[in-house]
Amino acid sequence: MDRQLQISLIFLPFFIIAGCGYHLVGWDSSLPTHIQSIAIPLFSNKSIEPGIEHELTARVREEFITDGRLKVVEEDRADTILSGEINRYSLIPLSFDSQDNVTEYRVEMEISVKLKDIKDTLLINQMLDSKWDYEVKRELTSTEERRISAIKYASRDFARRLVNIVIGGF
Repeated sequence: MDRQLQISLIFLPFFIIAGCGYHLVGWDSSLPTHIQSIAIPLFSNKSIEPGIEHELTARVREEFITDGRLKVVEEDRADTILSGEINRYSLIPLSFDSQDNVTEYRVEMEISVKLKDIKDTLLINQMLDSKWDYEVKRELTSTEERRISAIKYASRDFARRLVNIVIGGF
């Protein structure tokens, strides 16, 4: 086999993939091209857990900033507005020791989100949930720190999925 044919065969899979409409995730957007910015006001909180809306909103803003495909701006300068509402927060025992003491909990949150453009057209209206498990320690302060960390991790997981939904359309 001659050298030119060998080189052609090496690059053939790349040309096939490129011709199939393949694209790298994270480099494209399913949003209309005129949408370049997003405002993310503080999510509302209808749950029994006070203050978690601050953590959740901060993680969502952080993920959009990190992603970089939409610029996070104030509402009066935004092409879109992402609003959210924490409908439910639950702390669910998952496992117990031989004395029926809880050894593991799950933090669960149910969050509804809406994305509207500046003409008030609803682009996304979806209910999402997020959860994170954590182990109980004997020291009460350590267990509380783990619960707070679980809320942070669940919020970050939610934010990452939300960015994929808003920008990637899935």
